[in-house]
Amino acid sequence: MIARAAPPTRALVTFLGAVLAAGCAALGMGEPETPRQRADRALAEIRDSRDPGVRAEAAKTLGDLAVPEAVDPLLRAVRDPDPHVRASAADALEHFEGEAAAIVPALSLAVATEPDGPARVEMGWTLKKLKADPKTWAPAFRASLADPDLLTRHNAAVGLAGYAPGVEVFPPLFDEVGTEFGQSLSERPQSILRKVVEQSNDRRLIPMLLEGLKTGNAEQRALAAQSLGLLKPVPREAIAPLAGVLRDPEIPVRTNAVYTFTRFGQQPSGGLLVTPALLVALKDPDAGVRKVAAAAFRSMEGPPRGAIAPLVEALRDPSAEVRAEAAFGLMGFYSPSAREAVPALSAAFAQDPDRQVRINAARALGLMGPVARDVVPALRAGLRDPDTGVRDAAAEALQLIEPRR
Repeated sequence: MIARAAPPTRALVTFLGAVLAAGCAALGMGEPETPRQRADRALAEIRDSRDPGVRAEAAKTLGDLAVPEAVDPLLRAVRDPDPHVRASAADALEHFEGEAAAIVPALSLAVATEPDGPARVEMGWTLKKLKADPKTWAPAFRASLADPDLLTRHNAAVGLAGYAPGVEVFPPLFDEVGTEFGQSLSERPQSILRKVVEQSNDRRLIPMLLEGLKTGNAEQRALAAQSLGLLKPVPREAIAPLAGVLRDPEIPVRTNAVYTFTRFGQQPSGGLLVTPALLVALKDPDAGVRKVAAAAFRSMEGPPRGAIAPLVEALRDPSAEVRAEAAFGLMGFYSPSAREAVPALSAAFAQDPDRQVRINAARALGLMGPVARDVVPALRAGLRDPDTGVRDAAAEALQLIEPRR
């Protein structure tokens, strides 16, 4: 949808109408115009007024009222000498879906020769909403991707999203990220770009994302780090640049880099390639980054044994969330390689004050099976834990370690 201010609610319109009527009565001005009177006035103004501002406002009124006889005057107005009038008339025509058969041919001819960017984009959006052939509206958006007006460029790129290749839509929207203009939009460009990257899976975006990771502002770097992980498969050439990002001063950038490493680790043979970076992230000064890094090993295909000792160390992290995710991460290791983690997990289950740490420790021990047989007494003691979740986790672990027949 083209970016613009949200319309007033029906309740607000009713309230304002009542206030206007009361004000008019108090001033001796009589009753306000009826919708029919407003339509007649707008029809006269769009035809006869010499003021472009009045004609543009009349077009808006006719769109709001959607009276059938407004279609022909609005189609004439898309050829108005003033670009603001043409844009307003095109915007108004999107409210006449029932007249699409008459509107689309005329508007298609107008948009093909429209020199003004904002008017061209408004025409394109109306054609798109009226379900015209993309051949009529896509060129209008493409011609406006480099328009000097920020909003025009944005609306053109959004109009093409989902239709054009991601590499075509990406640049103007990425330029908005982290800017005052981008923050003023009702839907942030980050949200749109994530959809563009994921849905298009356009590999030509990789160089753009790597460049954004290197030279972008903080929000652009964070988005680039995240978006690289949305591509399938995650590009191998992103590993080294993302490892460098782990020194970035901004926490969201480092966090998104770790999330992308997590996705890469889920790919065949990916774990070995990203484990060095994840182990660096396990030492990050921010607990949130350490937490994401610790959890990454749980979903990894064949996590390397060299990660066990750092995860065991993370079971003593000052942050309970990191400790819980370290226990979660150790669930990815199965016997016999996980034997060295058993004592630390047993201690975490028996002594950690945080319930989620104890639950995750019990689950990890259970998944290790018979190699965790030495912790059976501690798990049985956990069956008397005051927390239901801990008791349930202990019971499940016992069943996995010593299955009952």
